[in-house]
Amino acid sequence: MAAASGLDVPRTVITNVPEDSDSHHEYLGPSVIYKTLASASVTDGHLMSLVYTTDVSRADMADCRVALTAHQFQERVPKVRDVRATVVGSQIFATEIIADASSRGRLDWRADYTSLRYECTHLPPAVETALLLLLRRLGLTFAAADFVVTADDRYYFVDLNPAGQWGWIEAATGLPIAAAIADLLTEGETEWPTSDLMTRPSIKPTNCPAPAPASVRVPVSPATEFRRRHNRWNRCGTTGSLAARGLPQRFPTDRFRCR
Repeated sequence: MAAASGLDVPRTVITNVPEDSDSHHEYLGPSVIYKTLASASVTDGHLMSLVYTTDVSRADMADCRVALTAHQFQERVPKVRDVRATVVGSQIFATEIIADASSRGRLDWRADYTSLRYECTHLPPAVETALLLLLRRLGLTFAAADFVVTADDRYYFVDLNPAGQWGWIEAATGLPIAAAIADLLTEGETEWPTSDLMTRPSIKPTNCPAPAPASVRVPVSPATEFRRRHNRWNRCGTTGSLAARGLPQRFPTDRFRCR
């Protein structure tokens, strides 16, 4: 549906047939990554792990364990930066996510939040129009879309989350996302017919406010914050258990240190 809406999408294979690894690798190209099909979190009993975007080889794709479930492999686009576009109604708040100092963050920025810096930007008009058309086709008025951008400024659509986080983006850039959501909820918005989006004039970009002060603390990932709270409550002498506080006991207390 993203491709049909006019967005560039990386070559992708979803498979559980390791015997087809040669043909899949030939189709995807010399550099291939593995991505989860849904949430990046994986639970195993009382343990939770996060699976980030990972480089894989032809041998990895041929591993017999690929047959156990569906796997998503994708060509690795030679990106120079990531862009998170938060869509609220017909407004698009775009932010460059830059992880120059972290090899883990360059492959998947979720893997190293502490290395990231943010700069508000604008999507090219054709990408804006295609993204809004995709949301209309999906019946969404809000979404967080992720793009990777190549050196020749080509935008590849890689993900869309209908309930994506945006609070840390607003804190880091000052983009008025919360105010736009409040306006949309209280005032509503005139919908653009899907057919009109293809010929709609370029959307006026949202003005980028001044960057947030350096003292603004960008929140850590939810999983990291959960672990930190768990440590404080269960290892640092604080009275009351996770269950008493209404939180699930998902992390064994002997696996983490107090911070």
